[in-house]
Amino acid sequence: MIDDLTEGNDLFGLKTSPVKMAYLCNDRSTDDLTRTFERIAPKHSIPRYSLLDAPEFANVHGATSCITMLKTLHPEVDFVVFDPVSTELANGNNPQEVGKFLKSLTILAQKLNITILIVHHTAETKIDAGYASPREKMAGCGAWGGYSNLNMIIAPEAEDDPTNEYRSLHILPRNGANLTIRLIKDDSGCLLVAPEAEDKIPLKERVKSEDDYLYSLPPGRYHRSDFADGLHKKAGALQRVIDRWIDSSKLLRDTERGWYLKV
Repeated sequence: MIDDLTEGNDLFGLKTSPVKMAYLCNDRSTDDLTRTFERIAPKHSIPRYSLLDAPEFANVHGATSCITMLKTLHPEVDFVVFDPVSTELANGNNPQEVGKFLKSLTILAQKLNITILIVHHTAETKIDAGYASPREKMAGCGAWGGYSNLNMIIAPEAEDDPTNEYRSLHILPRNGANLTIRLIKDDSGCLLVAPEAEDKIPLKERVKSEDDYLYSLPPGRYHRSDFADGLHKKAGALQRVIDRWIDSSKLLRDTERGWYLKV
């Protein structure tokens, strides 16, 4: 998501425009945050701060004040992720409190001319809970969805099967058609769009086509997203190709996660 939004690539089949993103983390230290970014290995570096120990925010409190400070530090930023937002409220079940909080963020976004993406946890669900809408999975009151222009809800595909790594991403705009996309974890734990039915091209032809693509690349260092663009594969299908190349010594893993060497 970081790379696609930064580059203005299509995301989940939807058109986007390039943004300057920044990330404010409200639940982990700088060391933990650094390890998380090393694991997901985005191509683009973005400003990121832990609100727990970053000296720049030592005397800054509250989401609106922190976002304002971030904009002061990085005037070019126009897309801010605040994760998570639950600690900002005394009672996330109170519609008046939630509504007031979200309206303050809306006013700030308009004032600073930015987009604010807040991360909020979904409610713990039970089998056969009977949710009429994915919005009901959001923890707390309905104001979380009612006062937002867009809700994106990630939930397990099979609530009763903890071994199932597929997730459902529900994209619910205020003024637009809802969309549900199937996701799966890759080797680094990132959620990617799950491939559709396996290619119907015969295996031998598919392998030759994949290898021909690799042979066409000059020696160098490549990110997994480069292969995704070239092969038009994502998630598990892409990882299977990369693993096969590594097993046959056509490709080497780089020391930095997500990067590979073609020699």
